[in-house]
Amino acid sequence: MPIVHRLILLVLVLIGVGVQPAAAQTRVENRATLTFTDAGGPRSVASNLVSLDVMAAAKRPTRISFRFPAPDFRFDGMVCQTTPVMAFTPAPVDEAALAASTPAARADAYADMFVVLEAEGQNRDPARRDTAVLDVDVGPVHTTLPLLETGVDTGVFAGGVPATASGKYADLVPCDVRRVRGVPIRLSFTEDDRSLASTVDLLIDPAGYVFDSTNGRMVDGAIVSIVDADGKPAAVIGEDGTSAYPSTVVTGQTVTDASGRVYPGLPGRYRFPLLPPGTYFLKITPPAGYTAPSLASDDAIGRLRDPLGGRFLVSAASSGGPIVLATPDPVYVDVPVDPIGTQGSGKTPDTLLLTKIASVRDASPGDIVQYRLLLENRGTAPESDVHLLDTLPVGLRYEPRSTRGASEPTVSSDGRQLDFAMTPLAPGGSVELRYVVTIAPGAPVGPALNRARAFSRGNASAEAAASVRLRPLAFSDAITIVGRVSEGACGDPAERRKGIPGVRLLLEDGTFVVTDRDGLYHIEGARAGRHVVQLDTGSIPASYEPVACDTDSRQAGSAISRFVEGVGNVVKRVDFQLRPTGRTVNAAAALPIEVLGDAEAAGSRDWLAGQMPGVAWLFPAVDHNPRAPVLRVAIKHLPGQRVALTVNGTQTDPLAFDGTDTSGIVAVTRWSGLPLIDGDNRLEARILTDDGRTVETLSRTVHYAGAPVRAAFDAAKSRLVADGIRQPLLAVRITDASGRPVRAGTLVPFSVEQPYAAAQELDLEQRRQLAGLDRGATTARVVGDDGYAFIALQPTTQAGGVSATVMLGGDTRVERFPVRAWLEATRNQWIVVGFGAGSLGFEQLSRHGRSLPRVERNRLVGDGQLALYAKGRIKGSWLLTIAYDSDRRYDPDRGLLGTIDPDRYYTVYGDGSRQGYDAATAKKLYLRLERREFYALFGDIETAMTDTQLTRYSRTLTGAKAAYQGRWLRASGFVARTAQLYRRDEIQGNGLSGPYRLSSSDIVPNSDKLRIEVRDRFRSERIVASTSLTRHIDYDIDAVAGTIRFREPVLSRDAALNPTFIVVDYEVEGGRGGKLAAGGRVAARVGRVEIGAAALRDETLGRATVVGADLRAKVAAGTEVRAEVATGGRAGLSSGTAILAEAEHHGGGVDVIGYVRQQDVGFGLGQQNLVEAGTRKVGLDGRVAIADRFSLAGSAWYQDMLVGSGRRVAGDARIEYRRPGGTLFAGGQFADDRGIDGRDRSSRLLMLGGSKSLFDGKLTLGGQTQFAPGGDKASVDFPIRHQLTAAWRVTPGIRLLGGYEITDGRDYAARTAQIGFDVAPWTGAKLMSTLNQQAIGENGARTFAQYGLNQSLPIGKRWTIDATLDAASTVRGRIPQGAVVNPLQPVASAGFLGRDQLNGDYAAVTLGATYRSPRWSWNGRIEYRDGTRDDRWGLISNVLRSLGEGRTLASSVRAYRLTDGEGRVATSAAADVALAWRPLDSRWSILERLVLRHEDADAGFRADNVLAVPTFAAGTQATTRIVNNLAVNYRSGPEGLGHGIEATVYYGAKYVQGRFADDRFDGYIDVTGFDLRRDIGTRFDIGVQGSVQHGWDRGTWSWSGGPSVGVSPATNVWISAGWNVAGYRDRDFEDDRYTRQGPYVTMRLKFDQLSLGAAGRALGIGR
Repeated sequence: MPIVHRLILLVLVLIGVGVQPAAAQTRVENRATLTFTDAGGPRSVASNLVSLDVMAAAKRPTRISFRFPAPDFRFDGMVCQTTPVMAFTPAPVDEAALAASTPAARADAYADMFVVLEAEGQNRDPARRDTAVLDVDVGPVHTTLPLLETGVDTGVFAGGVPATASGKYADLVPCDVRRVRGVPIRLSFTEDDRSLASTVDLLIDPAGYVFDSTNGRMVDGAIVSIVDADGKPAAVIGEDGTSAYPSTVVTGQTVTDASGRVYPGLPGRYRFPLLPPGTYFLKITPPAGYTAPSLASDDAIGRLRDPLGGRFLVSAASSGGPIVLATPDPVYVDVPVDPIGTQGSGKTPDTLLLTKIASVRDASPGDIVQYRLLLENRGTAPESDVHLLDTLPVGLRYEPRSTRGASEPTVSSDGRQLDFAMTPLAPGGSVELRYVVTIAPGAPVGPALNRARAFSRGNASAEAAASVRLRPLAFSDAITIVGRVSEGACGDPAERRKGIPGVRLLLEDGTFVVTDRDGLYHIEGARAGRHVVQLDTGSIPASYEPVACDTDSRQAGSAISRFVEGVGNVVKRVDFQLRPTGRTVNAAAALPIEVLGDAEAAGSRDWLAGQMPGVAWLFPAVDHNPRAPVLRVAIKHLPGQRVALTVNGTQTDPLAFDGTDTSGIVAVTRWSGLPLIDGDNRLEARILTDDGRTVETLSRTVHYAGAPVRAAFDAAKSRLVADGIRQPLLAVRITDASGRPVRAGTLVPFSVEQPYAAAQELDLEQRRQLAGLDRGATTARVVGDDGYAFIALQPTTQAGGVSATVMLGGDTRVERFPVRAWLEATRNQWIVVGFGAGSLGFEQLSRHGRSLPRVERNRLVGDGQLALYAKGRIKGSWLLTIAYDSDRRYDPDRGLLGTIDPDRYYTVYGDGSRQGYDAATAKKLYLRLERREFYALFGDIETAMTDTQLTRYSRTLTGAKAAYQGRWLRASGFVARTAQLYRRDEIQGNGLSGPYRLSSSDIVPNSDKLRIEVRDRFRSERIVASTSLTRHIDYDIDAVAGTIRFREPVLSRDAALNPTFIVVDYEVEGGRGGKLAAGGRVAARVGRVEIGAAALRDETLGRATVVGADLRAKVAAGTEVRAEVATGGRAGLSSGTAILAEAEHHGGGVDVIGYVRQQDVGFGLGQQNLVEAGTRKVGLDGRVAIADRFSLAGSAWYQDMLVGSGRRVAGDARIEYRRPGGTLFAGGQFADDRGIDGRDRSSRLLMLGGSKSLFDGKLTLGGQTQFAPGGDKASVDFPIRHQLTAAWRVTPGIRLLGGYEITDGRDYAARTAQIGFDVAPWTGAKLMSTLNQQAIGENGARTFAQYGLNQSLPIGKRWTIDATLDAASTVRGRIPQGAVVNPLQPVASAGFLGRDQLNGDYAAVTLGATYRSPRWSWNGRIEYRDGTRDDRWGLISNVLRSLGEGRTLASSVRAYRLTDGEGRVATSAAADVALAWRPLDSRWSILERLVLRHEDADAGFRADNVLAVPTFAAGTQATTRIVNNLAVNYRSGPEGLGHGIEATVYYGAKYVQGRFADDRFDGYIDVTGFDLRRDIGTRFDIGVQGSVQHGWDRGTWSWSGGPSVGVSPATNVWISAGWNVAGYRDRDFEDDRYTRQGPYVTMRLKFDQLSLGAAGRALGIGR
């Protein structure tokens, strides 16, 4: 590859090695012969041999570019040939014409242009003008373009190509390839023996037409403006890439940019040559006689043709939709306009145009929603007698006197039809109508579509609609189950019963929970209705057994399970009792290896006992691994002898001699406290007689291990189980540089990839409430003397491959060792949890009915349900998990994977249990079959294809998946039909913890996968660090609003000023239906080589398909090669290709990394980093140690944008001197850039710098300065830099870092400052020694998810603080947008890419603290950011207080304020107070949560604001909500002692106040749920239950309930009979009232493994 040749040459030159370019050598030999005739006849005489070595010329580089000719250039000499093939000869261009031309960043189809090839090697004859040929490819069309040299011996070839689209040169039209819009043109020069190849893609400049929708004619006089997302004029740049261009143009008129360049006006056409990445909108003001947007049908427009003969390019942007510029691809938007007086659907548009929007996206009963309708008269005559008919969906009620823009409507008797009488509309006139509705009690959950239509005399508008998603009121969609598993036989006293920890309980859907240390548990979010709670008998210790001492109808004779049934909101209590069996249970081994205590391992014992006569070395043993740098020695010898001991050739200190013990037949001499050095220590003992003669010499070598440098996974010593109770353990053996095991106690930092998590996280979250790990990493500790560290994972039921990474090294360099293992589900006995239920009832409907069709009134009705969860072995080695629920429906508020947002229901429960999900599925069925190293499942899945880059596919879906992980072969595959749509966002950190807003809202819950990625500031392909984050632990996500909030600030750059990006993969709802998504990968390993192949198909993106192959080979120790190749994309396999090849070597004082990568613009399924699309990159980095303290380092890279003109060749080299306490370096740096504007810029810099450690290494200062000897500093990423850094080691492992950089470039000067803490990974282990908060019994993971913050610096045992500063400012000029090579990579100094800011000045400051005492914790953080376009404030504060066993109080406050550049303000604030009251021996269980929410935004605030606050263009919009939820459960007695009465009551209240401009509305709604049940003996019960929602201000009621009696006639059977009444009342609407009532009978049968086994034996099935 010619680029590689140049880069290698470049690196060698940079590091000071002179290299002559390789050239072929040819030897030419010549001998002359003279022939003549004399008297003797013909004769010949040969001359001497002359030899000449001819050096072939080295290949010369080439470059293709485009230029605009001077206005007076004459296009002569052109030829267009169409047969037998198309060929075009351009106009010749001489040196003078070329000098008068100007650079072109893009090519306009209507602009004349020069094509220029700089190819010195093609100057074959210096005496004449040569010709060079370019290949031209336009889609499938291929042709050639001959270029004539501009002059004799210039080496520059050029040709003039006129614009035939302008109407001139009609005979050249067949040869003008620019007439095809939307297709890039690729010009390339093929490498030959004299010149290197070059290629460039020419983008036809994005432009569009404004045309008549009825006939396709061009429309002049239309005013076209382009605005950004704020509605402000966009920053448009002209063709030269630097000059400002108007953001408003008029079709058909000429335009002049700031440089004076004139863009000729053409019929119906508009242009905006260059724009930075972002979101834009077109604003069209049509000329007189036309209206926009057009209402013509797609079919009608599709029949029309543009001036070039192609179809018009019409999209959503044609009618006001967004234009998203994220890649250099051209964007074409043609705009149809309708002649006034014509009708729609391709004939003539409607005269009346009606549009409608809602003030919010989602709402629940009690909320206030404003609808806004705009009615326009697009006709030429006035419209009178105009009426607007609006149909409200079920559950929405019009708010009287809320109409603005019209008089009060006429409302139908059922309250759903609104008839507004509108004022007459003049031609071109419009009127805005606004009115308010409230969400009534009992409103059905789901999308509520509001439809409206306008009518006048003889005209009607098309229907306008707006949708609001209705959610349940408060917690009405779920019940909460609480309880305790306690010890006690029948008749034992109830007071102070001992709780049994570690017992697992399950529901029929696979939801499970494990009791905490007091035996307490809770299950949140159980769907309203019926359930079965059952003990997992496999988790009960053998010393206990279940017992039913006080059975009731819900137990139905079973000691291990109980029916639970209730309306939404209520709390149900289910306790279980275990009686002692008298059997003793051996404690399970904590670790798979035996670990000696420190004293025993150090040889502290009686060495004389049991010894026989002889001479021997008793201690240390041959393989002894000292845990401390001191040693004990014990040597056996005969009585009367003595021992002389040396260590490393030095006689031992007499003070270390412990004496000699003797028994008469044998003696033992001992030493202790002998010092050791790192590495091998040689011990020699001479056994001496009384007279000093040597009897025998003993020797021993003891290795004192050094720092850990290698990690190796050992499956044999691991505990690879997934039973949901025990902790899986990954055994990793840690060795030092000599290959010997490291010392016990050595800390080993590690990370674990989701879905698994480290047990230490759970432990620290429990011990350190609201603090958890802070910013430390999880660590394991080496135990024993064989160097083993055990990575403990949280108990899980999910079998499969687990990936962990061990991180070894220091502050400057960390080496990562991957650990891969397979967790196997281990269940030997079946567990079955399930029930079947059926109901039969008679319904009578009185008054007006909206709930039942007429044919279904006053008739028998029935329904049934079957739900079960089962798990157990089949065929001996296969484990089957199955779950089925005939009533299951997909809940978009819960999403996938089962996990419930900790903020959705109550936030504290008074216990430390944690909920899990073993059969998560959005369908009715879940099925999983597994055995060692293999599983197959149907349910909710993670595709998890993340082992490669080019065939990466990471999504969360519902479908089927299978995976196998063997020793030599790994395979996985998945298939799903989904309506979800994949989204990926990359957001640069802004110095705050949030909120950060994603590009989409209504995210599928639990589908998000997030990582923090640090990219090299100069080369985006180099990922400096990538950290995967855990949902609800590292960050919170609001799935409805699409916002993210982190536990700590995310700075814009790291300490080395590399940009930090938040990378988010997630799913959004895509509507109904489903499309195929499938893929798989197979990888085989042979020796040190792994080869893989993958294929992907995603029809949610169209015909998207990708196939690829990959290779990873460890060629030798320290040398690895990685390669990937793939093809495909959204349009199929031909969309684009990508390659990636990397090689690295470390060892022998040499470190080298080289790579080649290319990715076409159309490649992939959107799973790769956006910045890499359409790039070709080659790079080489090396470091060579040339002496003990000297090393030579160099880098060189080449970057080429495949689309556009961006290109860079850059490199640096420096010599480094390292000495204890500091470094010095000197070198040079260069860059040759071509920006996206087509202009060349260069930098040539020299640099000098170093670092120095002071105060015993506590303070390290660093600095660097650069200068440009020749003044070359024009590269936007390589200006002159002056840097100063400081690192203060506050405590071991925690450093306070500060940095300041001064940038001085040709076009701008900037300042960058950063301050923050750097926390070493191993500091996580130190947190174990801080204040232990075991007195707080609340689940630490839950409280951290809801209230936790990460801080950095511990101050004592109680306080932890944190502070950051992230700032940049431009002090001279501004960063030139056209100078960047890739617009999706932030400029290396002071550059910033964000949805709210592009470059510019900013400063972000944060300050945080955490305080912990034995019973309570508090944390808080204040944040401020001053940006170019907005200012932000943030305040977070949380408190958690333990009130005793089972009692917890918690509170939080979060407030954010956003001020935009116009001074408009948006605010979002939330306050929360929660209480759990569940004392261990109490009959009461109480859960309480009070929430305050406030949002407001000034008039005109951006709708896509980062706070996701709803906005209103015409005025301030504000909403305040106060919501309280209180649930109380009472039982008359404890489990086993007559709990005859259970009463549960729920009360939820909601107050809402809304303000729209000067209009204020408020309302109060509450909901009451209750369930009272009395047991009569062990088989009968009577009870009553009900639920009432009441809208007090609107007089609306919704209720249901009634009495019932129950009986349990047999084991696991419960039958109820009752009378149910349901109804709705609205005081204002007579026709919207109904009552539904009638008797019913329900029979329920629960089953478990015991009952099914007994039934099977009774039927003769099984044993």
